[in-house]
Amino acid sequence: MKTLTKIIIYPIIAIIGLLLVVGIFADDPNDKPNPPPIVWSKYAPYKKIGVEKSINERSCIGLQRAFDASKTTEMMNYIDWHLHKFGCYN
Repeated sequence: MKTLTKIIIYPIIAIIGLLLVVGIFADDPNDKPNPPPIVWSKYAPYKKIGVEKSINERSCIGLQRAFDASKTTEMMNYIDWHLHKFGCYN
């Protein structure tokens, strides 16, 4: 029974340790000086206009609403970068 416990516990501990190391050294995209690229041609013009208006006004509320309405990771990452840049999460 002790051997079975070692076979299960040790790999779990190793995986947790590996995840911690990767998490510590992974780049946070929000620390980059420029927002992630976005291909606006994939979106309706009103989405670009609304997001850019919120960015120009530095509107945390507008950006959060746009983020909540987003359905693609690309758009969410773009908006999230601006939310961090403007200090909306503080």
